[in-house]
Amino acid sequence: MTIQSLSTVTLPEGIRHAVATDSSRYAINGVEVRSDGNGAAFITATDGRVLAVRRTEGEVSGAEPFVIPGTLLPRRKAGETVSLKDGQLTGLKSRVTDEPMAATFPPCADVIPDVAATGKGGAVKYDRCITLSAKLLYNLARAITDGKGNESLRVSLLLPVNPSKPFAVLPCGDDSTDSLGVLMPCNGSERQGFVERYSARRDTYCLAVKS
Repeated sequence: MTIQSLSTVTLPEGIRHAVATDSSRYAINGVEVRSDGNGAAFITATDGRVLAVRRTEGEVSGAEPFVIPGTLLPRRKAGETVSLKDGQLTGLKSRVTDEPMAATFPPCADVIPDVAATGKGGAVKYDRCITLSAKLLYNLARAITDGKGNESLRVSLLLPVNPSKPFAVLPCGDDSTDSLGVLMPCNGSERQGFVERYSARRDTYCLAVKS
């Protein structure tokens, strides 16, 4: 569907890290932009393994959702503003703006888990909450693996019952380094507070998707 009205959205540079390099049912090389119902926008990206949803500034109320191809996403400049009018993207400096946009996007709202849900007998499905530094985990993975590409940076974590205790870490797969690692949690995380914040954001996104 061609969008006749003007839609403008500010794209954070980091969203590109969740964009796929090819397309499948639950992965697409681009980000979906849709109204959040309050004048701003939700942008969604998934590569089939990770899914990222961010609320960002924009003027997309009443506009149909549209997809910006991954090749047009900001690479170095955060906060780049992109506009769409009559099916054409503008505001993407130094890049082609007439690339065809994907007509569909994966039903991401269907795969976002409900962390407040319980199983049979009232058992909590998501019962633990941990806080850690992604940078520390990345640095540790590089230290205990051969570091020859992203695929080698795969590690397994054994989590303690006590959230304040360190995590035991080993490289994955056919590891020949005979290495191990220890990762300290940044701090303990309170589950109920996490569930409340996550659920509120999930509900807002799912409402925007299904409205």
